[in-house]
Amino acid sequence: MSSRQLHRRHFLQMMGAASCNSLLPRWTWAEAAKAVVSDARRMVRFPQKSELILVTDRPPLLETPLHYFRQDLTPNEAYFVR
Repeated sequence: MSSRQLHRRHFLQMMGAASCNSLLPRWTWAEAAKAVVSDARRMVRFPQKSELILVTDRPPLLETPLHYFRQDLTPNEAYFVR
């Protein structure tokens, strides 16, 4: 066999990699990071609470924003909801 011939196993590996690559979304790393940051900063207001960071809505999971941790005590209306 000459060095220019393509082995069947190598050809199948290349075709598998090409087909998997075509299924991936066409995102750049900057777009992915922007989506994560914008999703992580969604603020909501729960009854008798101040605005908290929404993690999930069913069941409600709300986190305390970081600016409250600069104080010694966290107010009750800013305490997390689980």
